Amino acid sequence: MRKFAETRPIIFEIILFIVALVVALILSLAGQLFSCPSELAVAVGRIIVGILLFLFFRHCFKGCRAFSGIKYILPALLFVLWNVIYDPISGMHFMAPTAETILLGLAPAIFEEVIFRGIFIYNLREKGKSPMAMLIISAVLFGIMHLTNVAGMSFANALVQTIYAIVIGLVLGAVYIKSGDIVSVIVIHALIDISSHLFVGDTETSVPVIIVFALLLIVEAIYALWIILKEQRSGGGMTETDTV
Repeated sequence: MRKFAETRPIIFEIILFIVALVVALILSLAGQLFSCPSELAVAVGRIIVGILLFLFFRHCFKGCRAFSGIKYILPALLFVLWNVIYDPISGMHFMAPTAETILLGLAPAIFEEVIFRGIFIYNLREKGKSPMAMLIISAVLFGIMHLTNVAGMSFANALVQTIYAIVIGLVLGAVYIKSGDIVSVIVIHALIDISSHLFVGDTETSVPVIIVFALLLIVEAIYALWIILKEQRSGGGMTETDTV
């Protein structure tokens, strides 16, 4: 399996993602049998699967240096700031965070970062891909997987979420490739998702808001590409003895 993962990283990643989703779903259904709310059961299922994948593919995370990339990940906090500012001015109401809110934000962070940043980037590197190729491929596939959300929303909204996910994937991927720090990217991802659950209600989007959001995405994407270009020119980044 390891050889297949390293020689066919994209195919392996798609299969791994689907299998992980199915296992998480089975775990969530089991949780619901014990009267656990469905949304919370899904979150717990994803956290368990994410942790199991981290342990099973621990060779992908060898030498992980927790919080070594924190200074590079700080610009991603602009996504958190966006949620905190945009949601209330768009008509949504603040809802105090609960343990459930934290779990709902932590679940995709652990689940997706382990799969798309940790395991996938490791396999892409073993395939011989350059840092820029690793970044683009992992971010684009990460975004495409979010198109599955079209089942619960309009295609336009799913497309926007996909573009949003690609940019987040670029930023988190760049920091991970730069530092080998899976912990920081999980924490920031969790903060982004938790902040999106702090407000409830309907939103009203205006043209100025769309423009500002588009500019945010462009700036963050440029920042991610700049990190990788700088690393390629200096010959830095992760090596065989680093995380991935």
